[in-house]
Formats: sequence, structure tokens, C-alpha cells
Amino acid sequence: MQALITIFREVRDPRDMNARHDCASMLFIALMATLCGAKSCVDIADFAAANERDLAEIVDLPHGAPSHDNFSRLFRLLDPEEMTKAVAAFAKALREALGLGPATDLVAVGAGARGADGDEVKTTLEALKRQDLKGCVVTADALHRHPKMAEAVRERGGHYALKLKGDNGPLHAR
Repeated sequence: MQALITIFREVRDPRDMNARHDCASMLFIALMATLCGAKSCVDIADFAAANERDLAEIVDLPHGAPSHDNFSRLFRLLDPEEMTKAVAAFAKALREALGLGPATDLVAVGAGARGADGDEVKTTLEALKRQDLKGCVVTADALHRHPKMAEAVRERGGHYALKLKGDNGPLHAR
């Protein structure tokens, strides 16, 4: 497990030098909480508090479980591209540790992947250009229901399922 957590230690901590909680520990807790269904910083903090004893055996928690404000601040400051690389490296290392090959099934694109310019669509399209999507089905929310998304997925060898809403007229009706 420590080898996997080491991957998160490579993520640059954007907070001040006097931050109370270790960045890698917080990222690991956030990942575990998310895998257990957490959908917000409050959920992640609740998970950390409820599982503090067990988590402290895996990561450093000298000041107890981080609060939702701690998680929120960290996530606002992190570099999205750096996090994308770290999560991909973590997933790859975990799959290797479990004796599994590369993932080739489903890639879900959701809200929140904003780059430095704040443009979620542009950031998502740039991230897809770096992925090998052969054999994958990419799903995406309504924000990504445009031809550029479909083209980017197909160019990388993948297939797509993009969400439509009522404002998409005749196509939605079909």
C-alpha cells in the first residue's frame, strides 16, 4: 500500500508550508472515500472521521482527520493535469499489484475538470488526446455532448455514449 501512496507524494502540494495535513495522505483518503461513494468534501471528511483509526494505520494523521474545509481548499489549489497523471499512475500501479492488465473498458468524463483557463471542455479534450482509448467506451455528461468530443474519442480509438437533454431537440426525441 505504501508504494501506491508514494505516487501521491509526487503531487506538488500547492498550500502554504504550514499546512497541517499531509497532501498525499489527504489525496489517498479522498480516493478511498470516493470509491466508497463520497461525492463532496463533506462526504470525504465524514469518511475520514468515521475511519480515522484505520486510516491512521495507513497514512500519517498526526492532527486527526482533515475537515471538509481542508479538503475543499486542497482541491481548489491542485493542478488538474498533475492530478490526472497521479490518479492514472495510481490506477495502473494498483492494477499491476493485483495482477490485472491495463484497463480497457469504460472511461467516465464528468464535471469539474477545469484547467488553468477555467474551460472544462477544452481541458477534457486535451486530456483525451493523451489517452489510449482503444477498446474503451467513453461516457460523458451533457456538457460534453458535442461533435468535438465524439471526434476526439473516435480519433483515440474509443467509442462514446454522450448524454442528451431536452434542449437538443429532434435528436433527443429519437
